[in-house]
Amino acid sequence: MFAGTAAQTGAQVQEYRAYIFDQKGHITSRIDLLCENVEEARQRVKQLVDGDAIELWQGNQKIERLEPPPRAQP
Repeated sequence: MFAGTAAQTGAQVQEYRAYIFDQKGHITSRIDLLCENVEEARQRVKQLVDGDAIELWQGNQKIERLEPPPRAQP
């Protein structure tokens, strides 16, 4: 299942994948994205970062890895 605003508008789209990692570095889930370009994909993935690292891929090319913000120390 792809999630993407570009697909809904009929614009030409590209496929991207976002892999979500747990704190031990294991992949916990994958999100398929349809976006008009890499910048749109980056913006959408940045919205997903919430306590876990995420890698953005297009085909066999890793575009970037986003780390979660540092946790506050008690």
